[in-house]
Amino acid sequence: MVYNKEIEPHLLDQSKIASIDLGLNNLAAVTFNQSGLVPFLINGRPLKSINHFFNRQKALFQAIPLLSLSGRVIARSLIRQSIQAILLEKNRCCICY
Repeated sequence: MVYNKEIEPHLLDQSKIASIDLGLNNLAAVTFNQSGLVPFLINGRPLKSINHFFNRQKALFQAIPLLSLSGRVIARSLIRQSIQAILLEKNRCCICY
């Protein structure tokens, strides 16, 4: 289906501008062109640390050798479930950040 909708122009004050610079060590640097508003930084290092920890956990599970054919099916299932649990926990930590 295709919908056509006219865009309504918004009455914005073009003199008020906010600038957001996304990065890694500083997740975001936010500044304004108005006096009285204080620029601020959002630290990204804790988020990088969480990501690094869970990536290492995932790599450990993926590095488990699969020995026999019958054990492979069970092991793959367990590894897949473990990785899914790790990713769910990682997402939970990132949302709380």
